[in-house]
Amino acid sequence: MTRKPISPATTLEAYKASIRDLHANNPRVKLNLTLTHAKVVQDADATIIGVYRNCFCVEEFSTGTRQCNTFSYADLLTGRVRVEARLQ
Repeated sequence: MTRKPISPATTLEAYKASIRDLHANNPRVKLNLTLTHAKVVQDADATIIGVYRNCFCVEEFSTGTRQCNTFSYADLLTGRVRVEARLQ
């Protein structure tokens, strides 16, 4: 399975557009995030389940149970969260 990273964006509006496009066309993504310095989730299979004005929601199963997480677009800008499209 090949992954295609979201194209580099420098503004929040560009990140919002990228997430909206993924949600509409290919909501299954790979998710990398840093919740704290001790907890890092890498390459978790996730699905974008909601896109809103100031945040987006993903559902992932990295711990074996379903977890819904909400992130702001600023999390993408700061590097706390990285989302990559999954190509099928």
